[in-house]
Amino acid sequence: MNIAFNSRYILEGIKVIDAEEIKLNFMGSLNPCIIKPLQDENYTYLVLPVRLAQDDF
Repeated sequence: MNIAFNSRYILEGIKVIDAEEIKLNFMGSLNPCIIKPLQDENYTYLVLPVRLAQDDF
């Protein structure tokens, strides 16, 4: 599976999490990535993927 995200959006979501470990959930190359701390279910951050041209890979 090839998937791309804007790194700025990923880092913004991770910076505000006050936890030692996080969980990244991927459900496909066109679905958002869900970022959550392992021990806290009160925070959820979604990051939408960026479409890439097929020639990039």
